[in-house]
Amino acid sequence: MGIPVIRRTRHYIKDLWKHLRRAARRKESAREALAGAARDTGDYTKKVLRRSASHDHKLANKAVQRGRDQYNQRRYIEAVESFRQAIDLDPNYGRAYLYLGNALYQQGEEGPARFAWKRATEVDPTSDSAVSALRKLEKFEVDAQATVTYLTEKMGPR
Repeated sequence: MGIPVIRRTRHYIKDLWKHLRRAARRKESAREALAGAARDTGDYTKKVLRRSASHDHKLANKAVQRGRDQYNQRRYIEAVESFRQAIDLDPNYGRAYLYLGNALYQQGEEGPARFAWKRATEVDPTSDSAVSALRKLEKFEVDAQATVTYLTEKMGPR
């Protein structure tokens, strides 16, 4: 456990004691004290967990960069592996899903590519990656409609 984590833990414990003392002295109601303790617990958890999550995200970002380089060199199989490593490190990394979908599509694996693009829109719906993935999914839908229309016209009414 690093020094910043120990400091945060001490500060967190002090805050919990502060709420307990304020409730005992009736400066805070029990409900307010519990709400304050819950808020402090959430903040503490975010700060402590963010350190390990940000480290994993940095590693995932490096894997995505490696995968992009491989993709640009048309080494799609290796790129897929790099993007999957990134997803293993950070399952909520929309850009990794987007690029995974692109690499799978280049290999002719349309179903898995569509799944990856859909996942990109689910894990980070407001990101640029989600917008790009949504465009790719919409293109598939338009192409499918065009195919149905073409086949219907060719076969004629029955």
